[in-house]
Order: sequence, then C-alpha cells, then structure tokens
Amino acid sequence: MTFATLEKKDCLWPQWRVSPRVHAFMTTRTGGVSTGGAYDGDTLRAGGLNLGLSTDDALDAVHENRRRALAMTGLSQAAWLSQIHSAQVEDIADVLARRANGETIRADASVTDQPNVVCVAMTADCLLVLFCDDEGRAVGAAPAGWRRASSRRRASGSRGSRACCHRD
Repeated sequence: MTFATLEKKDCLWPQWRVSPRVHAFMTTRTGGVSTGGAYDGDTLRAGGLNLGLSTDDALDAVHENRRRALAMTGLSQAAWLSQIHSAQVEDIADVLARRANGETIRADASVTDQPNVVCVAMTADCLLVLFCDDEGRAVGAAPAGWRRASSRRRASGSRGSRACCHRD
C-alpha cells in the first residue's frame, strides 16, 4: 500500500505574533501510514497520522508517523511523552536525557528554553495551548482538556491532533 507524504497543507499553522525564532504547527489525522487501531473508539483510516503509542495501531506505523511529523520541523529531536491526562509538565532537556536511558516519560506538557528541540502535546477533543516569552527564548506546548479546564488542573489530552512548538 502506498501512502501520501505528510505535507504542510495537512497541518494547522498558528497565525500569532511571536518572535521569528518560535515555530509551531498542529497535525491532523492526515498524512501518515496508520492502517489499523483506533483513536478512542474511532476507527483509523488508511493513511492516518496516529502518533499515540497507546492505540491498537502498529508500532512501526506510529514510529513512521512520528518521523514524518518531526521531519516537518527540520529538527532531529522531540519530547515525545506518554500521556497520562494530568497537570504534569516536563522540561525537554530532562525528557531527552531520560528517554536516552530508555525511560518512558509520563506527562502531558513540555517546555524548553533550549533551541532546536521540539515540545509535543497530544490532544483529541482538547484545546492546544502553545506559549512562549516575548523574545522567543522559551516555548511550551500543553493540552487544556475540557474536563480539566473546568477544574484546577489545566493540562490533559488524548490522541487526535498534536502540537509541535520549537525555537531556533
């Protein structure tokens, strides 16, 4: 089976006034290689861009989809997290170091003040929140879940779209 490549038109690009050092986009379910599994009960379509490891999708398909999403940034590293629907936020430097040692990082949001690395937040029916300081020295990505948005905890999510935010 041949799949279309992930293209810029398959993603959402925020129109915001931030430092030119900051870049962000959100993926949709288009432009991937997924052929099976499910997004929280929804059936995946062939060519879906599933980035979540906790679905019934083939592991090699998820890894290829992640490679495609990361290629959109032009960078080599992203802070992929194991989503836990919490208010847990991790610094990317810590995430990358711990992942290099084989650790699975359980959190929902990530931040960094380091250039050329990617924050990732996964959502399905949640609002994506991307943030940075005025000079673009620090960036972050977090899901603001509908359940948590009405409580004191603000970060949660699921597996539909993903936000990638990074700085030069």
